[in-house]
Amino acid sequence: MFQLLTGRLPFTADNIAGLAHQILNADPPLPSEIRQDIPSEIDVVVRRAMARDQSVRYMTWEQFAGDLAAVAAGAPLPKHGVLDTEKFNTLRTLSFFKSFGDVELWEVLRFSEWVDIAKGEVIINEGDPGNFFGIIVSGEARVLRKRRLLLSLLKAGECVGEMAYLSGADTLRSADVVAATDLRMIKIEVKRLENASEICRLNFDRTYLRILVERLAAANSKLAGI
Repeated sequence: MFQLLTGRLPFTADNIAGLAHQILNADPPLPSEIRQDIPSEIDVVVRRAMARDQSVRYMTWEQFAGDLAAVAAGAPLPKHGVLDTEKFNTLRTLSFFKSFGDVELWEVLRFSEWVDIAKGEVIINEGDPGNFFGIIVSGEARVLRKRRLLLSLLKAGECVGEMAYLSGADTLRSADVVAATDLRMIKIEVKRLENASEICRLNFDRTYLRILVERLAAANSKLAGI
């Protein structure tokens, strides 16, 4: 299907070993990246049909044919195809997930919860036990001490309550986090991440290590300027 749409195969290499490596590790391009006249709905169908994770791919020919028929008729895709793919595409745009592969992103979708939080709503209470953390998808949040002292302002792609993961669920929250605007957040329970695949947990570990290094560098720069 990919070749029929684009005139080329999704992966090419000079030998079988190179081709196998690409299939196992590289992300195929979207058809619209090769032919701009291909509609985004076709991208959705092809991406799902080619997903490495078997649980993400179409389970039946009827599902596959139903989505293709919807595209041909100009009708909206069934929700099973659109909503998950929209969330997946959103994850790919967030800086937090820039080192994650497609398989790990789909895994994150399966064990995370997407929540909408109104402006002024408390996301985390200082002193509460930490059993979840989150990544902001859109909007902003304030990190406060005693609900008064502003420690930092978090934006899309930044994490909330990460010490619950880094220090363990028994660690008490050290600050309040309040929605500064209406925001959307990916909420992840620590126990669910602990049951995720090793490569997925490794990506979270690497990401948090990068964040800690960036924060340390920023703090050193600030101190050097004093």
